[in-house]
Amino acid sequence: MMEPFTVPIPHPEETPTNMDGMGQMMQAMIKETMSALGPPATIPIGVEAPRTRSVIGGMLPSARDVSNAVHQETVTSVNSQLTPYVTTFGQFLDHDFTSTPLMQGKQRIALHCNFILLIIWRFECFSISVSANDPHFRDPTKKCMTVIRSDAAPPLDCSTGIRQQQNQRSSFIDGTMIYGFNKAKEDSLRTGELGFLKVSDDYPHTRGMMPKTGENTCNIQMEDNQAPEMQHCFDAGDHRHTENPLLTVIHTAFLRRHNLIATLLRENFGVFDDEMLFQEAKRMVIAELQHITYKEFLPIVLNNDIMRRFNLRIYKPAHDNVYNSSTDPRIINAFATAVFRFGHTLVRQIVGTDNGNSIFVDSLFKHFDRPRMTLSSNGYGHEYMANWKSRTGTSQPDGFIVDAIRNRLFESESEMASGATKSFDLAALNIQRGRDHGLPGYTVYREWCGLSPVRHFGTWNLGLVDHDSRAAANLRSIYRHPDDIDLFAGGLSERRLPGALLGPTFSCILAFQFQVLKTGDRFWYENPHPVHGFSAETQQCHVEGY
Repeated sequence: MMEPFTVPIPHPEETPTNMDGMGQMMQAMIKETMSALGPPATIPIGVEAPRTRSVIGGMLPSARDVSNAVHQETVTSVNSQLTPYVTTFGQFLDHDFTSTPLMQGKQRIALHCNFILLIIWRFECFSISVSANDPHFRDPTKKCMTVIRSDAAPPLDCSTGIRQQQNQRSSFIDGTMIYGFNKAKEDSLRTGELGFLKVSDDYPHTRGMMPKTGENTCNIQMEDNQAPEMQHCFDAGDHRHTENPLLTVIHTAFLRRHNLIATLLRENFGVFDDEMLFQEAKRMVIAELQHITYKEFLPIVLNNDIMRRFNLRIYKPAHDNVYNSSTDPRIINAFATAVFRFGHTLVRQIVGTDNGNSIFVDSLFKHFDRPRMTLSSNGYGHEYMANWKSRTGTSQPDGFIVDAIRNRLFESESEMASGATKSFDLAALNIQRGRDHGLPGYTVYREWCGLSPVRHFGTWNLGLVDHDSRAAANLRSIYRHPDDIDLFAGGLSERRLPGALLGPTFSCILAFQFQVLKTGDRFWYENPHPVHGFSAETQQCHVEGY
C-alpha cells in the first residue's frame, strides 16, 4: 500500500520512469482503489459485508457447490489451435496491472481462517464451505476452504460509501511484473552496470535465468536428483512469478529481452551510461508489451467486431494520439475479479518439456510454486518447456476447468488450518472473491453491456439466450433465481462469440477495460510526444520488429 493517498501532479515533460503510475495522470492520481465503473456493488448489510444472500431471501449457494455444478470438467478436450502461450501471457499481463492484497491481523501478522471461524463469524474471514457429499473432498473433517477477505482502501475522493478494494499495481501496461512496483524493488533487480537486469550466475551456459533469492518464496523439493545449489527460488518484479512453471518461462523471456536490447543499444550507439541504457531498454520492452497485447493477444481473445467497436486495433507503425486525459484507466473490479480470469478454462492438466528428442509430461498440480522443472536438465528446463509450450494445445474455452486447478490447486501434504482442505478450487475462489468484493450478479452486467435481460433459466427470449441448454441447466441446478448467478459462473459459461474465446458479456467488459488502458495511458507507445514518444521509424524497427 502506497502512502500517502495524494501525490504532486507530474510535470508534462516527465518521462515514464515511475513504477507505481505516479507520473501518469496530469489531473489526478490513479492509484489505490480499483475502478467502480460498471454497476454499483451489491452489499446487503451495511457497506462492508460481502454479497451472500439470494435476491429472494436466504443464502447464496456455496461457491464450491457452484463450481461443482457449473465448472466441473468430465472430459478434457484439447484445442490444438491455441498454445499455452495464450494462457501464460494473459497471466503475465494480469500481474502487470492487478494485485489485490489480503487483510492482515495486528502488526501485519498473517490471518488463518478455519471452520470454527466460518461458523463464528469473523470479519476478515470469508471461507468457502465444503458440503459433506462433495465429490472430491471426502474427508468429513475438511469442511471449508480458507479465504481471507481482500484489503480495502478509501476512494480517490476519500468519500464514505461501499467498501472498495486496493490495487497494488499501477493500472497500466508498464512492465511492473518485470521491473517491480517501486524504485527499491527495481534497484534490487538491476546490476548497476550497462543497463542490465540481474541474472543467475549458476547457469552460464544458458542465456540467463531469473536471479535467485534466498527468501522462502517457493516450494523446494530436494527429492529430485539435483544438487542443493540447483534448488532455489527466483526473484522478479512480481511475487507470483513461480505460480506455475510455464509462467516462469515468460518472465525469463522478457528478462532476456531487456538485456538483449540494452546490449544492442550499447553496441550500435556507443552508449555506456547505465541509467540511460536501462531506461531506454525498459521503455522499449514496455512498448513491445503493449504492442504484443493489442496486436497479437487481444485479436485471439476478442473477435473482429469487438476489436473494431472498441477501437483496439493496432495498424501500421504510425503515431496515433489516443490519449484522453479525462479517461479513468483504473482496473475495473469486475474485470480483475472475474472477467480476466477466463484463462483458467484454458489450462490443461499437464505441463511438459521437449528437448527435441523426447517429450516429458507431468501433472500440473505437482508444480505449483515449485521451480524444479525450470531448473531441470542443468538449467535447460526453461528452454525445453518453451519448446513444449509452442507445440501443444490448450484446453477448450468451454467454461469447464480441469481438476488440477479446480480440486488440486496448491495441494499440500502438510496439515492446514483446522477443518480446512489441503488443496483448493480456483473456480470457487474466483466466485467467492467476486462476492467478497460485492460484485453484482451476472444479469446486472449483461444489462450494463446493453445485452438482453434475463428473467428465467430457459434459453429462449428473456432467458439465458447466450448459453447452451447444458450450461443453462447447470446454472438452474444450483441457483434459485437468475439474478443470483455470479458474474464468473454466468459469464464464463456463455457460448463463445464467433472468432472469439469469450461470450458477449465477458467480451464487453474485457474490451472496455483494454480501451481505457490504452486511451488513459499518457505514455502509450503510439502517442506522438516529443520527449517520451517513439518516431514511426523507431516503432517499425524496434516494436513491430521484435
